[in-house]
Amino acid sequence: MPIEVELATKRLQLQEGGLLTRILDEAVAATGMELGTVLDFGGRSGANLQLLADRQRIQRRVCFDFTPPATPLSGIEYVSGAWTELAAHVPPHSVDLILAVEVIEHVYDPDAMLAFCRRLLRPGGVLLLTTPNLSSLVSRLSLLLGWQPLDTEVSTVTRFGFPGATRWSVVGHIRVFTFRALLEFLRFHDWRIERAYTVAQGRTAPTGGRLSGALGFYARLDRFAGHFGRRLASHSIAVVRPNDPPPVREGTGPVVSADPRERTPPSPTGE
Repeated sequence: MPIEVELATKRLQLQEGGLLTRILDEAVAATGMELGTVLDFGGRSGANLQLLADRQRIQRRVCFDFTPPATPLSGIEYVSGAWTELAAHVPPHSVDLILAVEVIEHVYDPDAMLAFCRRLLRPGGVLLLTTPNLSSLVSRLSLLLGWQPLDTEVSTVTRFGFPGATRWSVVGHIRVFTFRALLEFLRFHDWRIERAYTVAQGRTAPTGGRLSGALGFYARLDRFAGHFGRRLASHSIAVVRPNDPPPVREGTGPVVSADPRERTPPSPTGE
């Protein structure tokens, strides 16, 4: 998609409200009006970063993805390739805000992704993460009808499992989170959750055809779910900061590992 079309589409989404509006609002609320370095992790063209820069003063804007965009945006540094390439351009503990918008569901090792983000964030820095919500009302209705939930895929070639599925392109979702699973996942890796809830996508459905009618119904149902409950809309959003490691004096208490999975669990009796 040409960058001009992508930006125009996203600005229309902002007018409609929904996920993108909440992302930008939460970024400003969590970090203030002036930032040093902001990283758009998996940001493709950097369009979200560009829209955020319209609201906040950002000294350094970095967009990372596996491939460079066809049309770069002015004022954004683009880094492409493996995570090691990004580490060479962004010093540890130097990033004020990381945007991970609809990224973690594409990552083979999301645990490593969180560890990498923690390494890049400065003390008190913010990770703003969004991902499709498998436990949304729309997904529950799809399963009730015997359909594949919209944000899940079973093939690398085309889509299956719901009416008109083969007309949709494969996007590579390999990790799917319910809202509960996302919160447990973040807490397991020692992130402090400041705000977390679900929100409707908030995009205009294409016009014409039976598929358009079904998408329009899903969009209305999704907006209803977003108003009805904090856990039932189609996308999860979480604003988190890394917990500070607890101080451990030499010779006292258990050794605290950098990997939460290797920590010694407390005894249920307190011994």
